[in-house]
Amino acid sequence: MSNACMFLLFFSLFHLIILNSVDSKCPENFQCASLGVLEFPLSNYSQPECLWVDCNASSPKLYLANEELSSPYDILSKISTNVFSIRNPTLLDYLRYKFCDLPYINFSVPNSSSISFTIFPNITLFRCIKSNDTQKRYFQGFRNYSGCESFDIYYNTTTSTTTTGNLLSPPNGCSAVSVPAYPQYDPNTTDFWDLFTDQYNLEWHLFDDCNECHKKEANVQLTTCLHFDVNKSRFLITGVPAAATLVLFFVILFTLNKRNCALNLKGKTQNDKDIEEFLKNHGDRIPRRYKYSDLKKMTSSFCNNLGEGGFGVVYRGKLQDGCLVAVKILKESKSNGEEFINEVASISRTSHVNIVSLRGFCFEGSKRALVYEFMPNGSLEKFIGNNNYLPEGKLGWEKLFKIAVDIARGIEYLH
Repeated sequence: MSNACMFLLFFSLFHLIILNSVDSKCPENFQCASLGVLEFPLSNYSQPECLWVDCNASSPKLYLANEELSSPYDILSKISTNVFSIRNPTLLDYLRYKFCDLPYINFSVPNSSSISFTIFPNITLFRCIKSNDTQKRYFQGFRNYSGCESFDIYYNTTTSTTTTGNLLSPPNGCSAVSVPAYPQYDPNTTDFWDLFTDQYNLEWHLFDDCNECHKKEANVQLTTCLHFDVNKSRFLITGVPAAATLVLFFVILFTLNKRNCALNLKGKTQNDKDIEEFLKNHGDRIPRRYKYSDLKKMTSSFCNNLGEGGFGVVYRGKLQDGCLVAVKILKESKSNGEEFINEVASISRTSHVNIVSLRGFCFEGSKRALVYEFMPNGSLEKFIGNNNYLPEGKLGWEKLFKIAVDIARGIEYLH
């Protein structure tokens, strides 16, 4: 087992040392289906240093960060070399159900020191705590939406309105966010939600330093622009001590943890064998087992966040047969894998009209997830606490009573 530890440690060291020398550059240009030729800093394969365009999807998708962390945008068309018309699936849900969470979400793309993004057209919303006379005076002349329970929203649909303060620094108790708006909207509309759209234009600009860097060093990574120094000797001088320090660190780490690593690997391997044996012997009692890569595919790389709780994050997904599911990615737990599998087997044996069905699970190293039947009507909390979720308003007492009884029946069944 000590040989395995030695291999893992030196593989990591070797990987870090050669990281900057491998060919992981953004391509100069490439052909992408109906979008035609795309150019730097876009890339046709996943690179955290580039803006990845997935040309192989049914419709091209844009990722603005690492594939596993970013929500993809649907690319509708290419306006110019640095402008896409896109659709934001997350924003669509907020507008469809008139979620008051809308002004809490910043739909603009964060800039970096090498590239800036702009969304247009857009309207700036100011979310302010209710019952504040100072804020009302500050936003005098602005339109107001008061349909949310805990805050008011101030916004301006014309260019002539002025305020007594600086909109870049809203008063205490207020915050600003830009939300994409229709190019041609009726400024006199009485429906606040009719102003916004999930389809808008995204424009990006490389800063001068990064442009110069790109011209001097063909096919550079986007992040290379942040650190590139034309003086190669300076790079070598600063790079050698860093590499030496890294080597020394791993030598010390290997020396101190050689015995522990061997023991841990042995214990982990034995535990994994026990779990696989359990799954083999009880496969008929548990639901389908998915790979982590399967979860990424069914959730489009975890792009549609349904909510977050104490045990993990829930994403909307779709199985190959078209069935919608809710995928709950569990946080890392100190419990061993056998306990998790036992819990999966226990949950899968429950069958009740008032309890959501478990469709499958994922157990892959430290990655654990549960795949549930999707509830298209959303969370009960949305119906009870959000006046804008249902057109007819809050649920009546008769309906609430029936919901309470059904919940009680589900709990009774579990006990």
